[in-house]
Amino acid sequence: MTLTLEERTKIFDKVYRLVETKHFNPAMNGVDWNALAQSRRDQILACAEPEAFEKEVQLSLIHIWNAPQRR
Repeated sequence: MTLTLEERTKIFDKVYRLVETKHFNPAMNGVDWNALAQSRRDQILACAEPEAFEKEVQLSLIHIWNAPQRR
């Protein structure tokens, strides 16, 4: 199974919005989610294989989860 660019874009945008609006820590551990998501967007959307796409999305989320909490 492969994902089209349109499908990958819809998934990316949905994940982006969900993290932005529903993340348990609105401060995102000091990570600028908007900047991170936008800087990685093209790289993530370029992943035609579902496994690579999923891995790249997960790497973005790991930046938030593993970031030391900043004030």
